[in-house]
Amino acid sequence: MVMDNAPFMLRTARLADIPAIQALAERVWRAHYVGIIDDASIEQLLAQMYDTKTLTDHMNGSHVFFVAENNATLLGFIAVEMQAENTLFIHKLYVDTAQHQQGVGTALMQHAAAEFPNAARASLLVNRNNNSSIHYYEKRGFAKIRAVDDHSYGTPKCDYEMVCALPFAQRKAA
Repeated sequence: MVMDNAPFMLRTARLADIPAIQALAERVWRAHYVGIIDDASIEQLLAQMYDTKTLTDHMNGSHVFFVAENNATLLGFIAVEMQAENTLFIHKLYVDTAQHQQGVGTALMQHAAAEFPNAARASLLVNRNNNSSIHYYEKRGFAKIRAVDDHSYGTPKCDYEMVCALPFAQRKAA
């Protein structure tokens, strides 16, 4: 699917996309999470969440991945899962830092929501110290509903759960 006025294409990810997803996740995590998550946790989470077996299991399971690409270059990806109460849970949303402010993330969220027309709302977890991402989601209609402390993947995570009614709001002025 080509977005009007967008220099990229959106499509469902394939298993063959895993190496590009891994490479993008590594670049984004190493650029974005420094100062939010300690280096050892970044390494541990990348190794556990983005290893080939885990991504393959997720893609073959209940997670649906969509990618944004331009000329076979991965610009961003989103992984979602339909959950109870018509909630579309966003597990992952990452956009190459060179593509920020280009509409890639918003297009990925809108595309994912359109693929699940029965979804009434979207939900996600975001690190409580990840102010730039919190701001990004709030500008798109998400609101913090509760703090969540989690120790999945063997490292403590301190998140906010954020929710948003669908369809996603257009980007609000700063």
